[in-house]
Amino acid sequence: MLIFACNKKGEKDELNVYLENKHFMQAINMYVTTTRYDSYVILPTNHLFNFDEKKHGFLLGPLYKDFLAELKDSIIIEFCEVSHKKIYVIPTIKNKKRNQKEALNINYCNSDSFLIADYNGKEIYTYSNLINFLKRAILIYYNEKHFLTIESHPDTIVLPKVKCEYID
Repeated sequence: MLIFACNKKGEKDELNVYLENKHFMQAINMYVTTTRYDSYVILPTNHLFNFDEKKHGFLLGPLYKDFLAELKDSIIIEFCEVSHKKIYVIPTIKNKKRNQKEALNINYCNSDSFLIADYNGKEIYTYSNLINFLKRAILIYYNEKHFLTIESHPDTIVLPKVKCEYID
């Protein structure tokens, strides 16, 4: 029996392509050293069903305790450590072999909330770990000219805008 495995368009693993660019690790170092989260996760944008294909890359943000449950069927592996903070990655290649989450000994970030609307004086917050991740993450991707680019507000690409209209 002969078995082959290949990636999208026969290219090597996407994360390895990014790791070959020294600016990718510099972006990670800059983000981790300027934010105050307990741990971080790198999420490939292809894990989000409605992400803009032109900005296909990796999101880097805080790792919340129930974050993986919201992504459904994702696993994480330890990637590296920067300034005594661990960074985990969700692999780009789906792997059916699951790691033991307890074995990783993850120091998760505290749960968070985000104001999504202020309607008629009533503030509406979300406690979704995925939305909080997107609001606090950065996006690292190659633009049309093949330059590594950092987007500091990737939530505007994925999340809908909430508009409140008042009727008098």
